[in-house]
Amino acid sequence: MSSIINTGGQVASAVILARMLSPEQFGVFAIATALYAFPSQLIGPSLIAATVQHAELSQQQASNMFWACSAIYAAVALAFAAGGPLVGTFYREPVLSQFMAVYALILVLDGTTVLHRALLSRAMRFDVLAKAAFVIAPTAVAVGVASAWAGAGAWSLAAQLLVTVILERIVLLSVVRWRPGPFRKGSGFRSMLHFSGKSALGMALHLVYSQSQTIVLGRAASVADVGIYSRGQGLFLRPLLQIFIPIQSVLLPLFSERRNDPETLGLAVQKSTAVLLALIAPLTAWMIAAGPDIAETLLGAQWRVVGNTLRLFAIGATPWLWLSPLGKVNESLGHPSRASSIRIVLLPMLVIGLMWAAPRGAVYAAGLYAAIEWASIPLGFWLLTRDMPLRLGYFLRPMFEFAGVTVVLTAALVFLTIACHDRGAGAFISSSLTFCSAYILGGIIAACLPFGRLAIREFIHITRQVSSLRGAS
Repeated sequence: MSSIINTGGQVASAVILARMLSPEQFGVFAIATALYAFPSQLIGPSLIAATVQHAELSQQQASNMFWACSAIYAAVALAFAAGGPLVGTFYREPVLSQFMAVYALILVLDGTTVLHRALLSRAMRFDVLAKAAFVIAPTAVAVGVASAWAGAGAWSLAAQLLVTVILERIVLLSVVRWRPGPFRKGSGFRSMLHFSGKSALGMALHLVYSQSQTIVLGRAASVADVGIYSRGQGLFLRPLLQIFIPIQSVLLPLFSERRNDPETLGLAVQKSTAVLLALIAPLTAWMIAAGPDIAETLLGAQWRVVGNTLRLFAIGATPWLWLSPLGKVNESLGHPSRASSIRIVLLPMLVIGLMWAAPRGAVYAAGLYAAIEWASIPLGFWLLTRDMPLRLGYFLRPMFEFAGVTVVLTAALVFLTIACHDRGAGAFISSSLTFCSAYILGGIIAACLPFGRLAIREFIHITRQVSSLRGAS
């Protein structure tokens, strides 16, 4: 629920602020955010994982972890503040040095509450931040919009983020009553740090690959291109992750329970692939067919070019979305790094390609990303299916069926978009009509196909289970 509320707040903020800020202002913020992503997504989650997975967590171990988190984040914050002028010079945007100072403050706040967030996770109290999101998300959006209205420019985005961080930290400190003691050696603390280091190493490569696009584009092109690129990426990811993340979080335990029985594992892969692709196929087809209309409807007419990057992101990400169940199968079998190892090959290709494509604009950069993603599919498929204990037919049959559905659906939506424009319909009418048609037509096509019917049966089964659980509560 908190994820949905946060996403709703982000979409509302994007819709309003896009009409008040320029691509250059969004681009400056996107570059600073990409740099902040490295410590925030590497250090924090790995330290939280080390705390949560520890079987017996003593007061001394928790205290040592708190002081370690605070020291690590303080050191990174100092590096951010000191390196701000260099970042501003590198990107030829002096204001970036000031943004780096703001992110240094956020890192300090992060370091003092990482352990509190981990303790909440250990206690399975996920509802705390979910309830707080009802207040935090609207408040942050209101501050961002008010700041933009007052002429703060890119600083309105920083103000929105800072309010979110401060309010979340207030909630954590007020709910988690635990307080640290002094740091002492010899409490079994090193094993937790060792686990944290391994966890961070596993995430590092994926993070470098995903953030390198913004970082290279900001240097080789302009901050306006970064703004266009990041807006397209955001429009693609926000709705998609609401489908993808909940399903992916279920797949690992589901496959792990069945990993010793290839037949049962194969049936689980078949069902999960059908369900995932049945949900994703209409969404990606809609984004490909109506990308510019979607961008104009949500962001305004001046952002219509963002729709072309949205379209290319949807094209580029589609094959890896299809292969994602195989990645979870590998994780359940003890091979979590196979999917990440592909990035070792792709990263140099992506960086070199971006240096060529970036001066030509954000659309060329998004097109290069799509081309590299598709070119890597043969290698990725080979790595993910190597030594696979189940028959690949369990995965390939639903995948090919829904690949065909995506192609047919995209073609139909393209013709519908053209027809809307020929009759003078605006971007809002066109994007709304194609969205409704995507899921209605997608449902009709799925009902005529074996794995489509399988996905529909699973939807009905899950809906009934959720309804019964609510009734019981």
